[in-house]
Amino acid sequence: MRGRKIPYGYKMSNGRYVLEEKEAEVVKIVFSLTEANKKPSEIHKIVCEMDTDYFSGDIDKSIIRVSTMLQKECYCGSGDYPAIITKECYDNARKNMSNRSHYYAEGKTKIPLKQTCCAICGGQLFRNRDLDDRIWKCSTVGCANRTNGIKEDEFYSQVLSILMDVQADCSLLDKEAVLTEYKPIMNVRMGENEVVMRCHIKPIDDERIKKEIIKLAALKYDCCTYDRTKYLTEEIKDRLRKCEPIFDIDSLLIKDIVKKVILIDHKHISIEFKNGKTITYGG
Repeated sequence: MRGRKIPYGYKMSNGRYVLEEKEAEVVKIVFSLTEANKKPSEIHKIVCEMDTDYFSGDIDKSIIRVSTMLQKECYCGSGDYPAIITKECYDNARKNMSNRSHYYAEGKTKIPLKQTCCAICGGQLFRNRDLDDRIWKCSTVGCANRTNGIKEDEFYSQVLSILMDVQADCSLLDKEAVLTEYKPIMNVRMGENEVVMRCHIKPIDDERIKKEIIKLAALKYDCCTYDRTKYLTEEIKDRLRKCEPIFDIDSLLIKDIVKKVILIDHKHISIEFKNGKTITYGG
């Protein structure tokens, strides 16, 4: 089941998404149990007996799959997917998840403000209260994302969903690296000529030649472009593997693996990870 692209509960038939009946029943059970305020670990025990292929193996990974399922709006019929549950059931399950997760302490944010930005103008986000809702907005006056913003429960929910997805499938973080290039400048050519010249001057000054070679090596190093994408990607994956299954937003994890949380508009966010990979909610 690793690397599965079609959401659990669906299959392709004649180029369209249709229900996979056995899996769809599991989806209904997961959402109904969440509506009843059951924890992911409790739900796992039940669904594991219903579909051992998908939920067997590592219990932490299985719980992540349950929690990830609860984040997917496709199950209430969004996009090209037929509905498995009602929108009311989906909203109730999401509400119960949010209530169970201590997303933030009063007056504090789980996501450092300096790690947020607006997709429109690049400005930093801020959080304020509009009536009964906390809203995340762009700090730049006149920006469209300053006028609208996104409700905090939805903002945190989308961040959590992306983090859960990448923990469940680390291959989502893979990013093509740029080839290393060597572009010598004039000083390098001059340094090479200096070394050649010193090698032909009699008597040969070994110490002077050694110094010129070291100097030349430093110049050549500065002329190389090094892409650390591969190493950063592995560091992020290793951090995710070592942490507990993600059910809540951990500000320390955000600091370790995320470069920016980006507000696209009043309904969507994306996360740019420290390896340069950007993942958009629902994308």
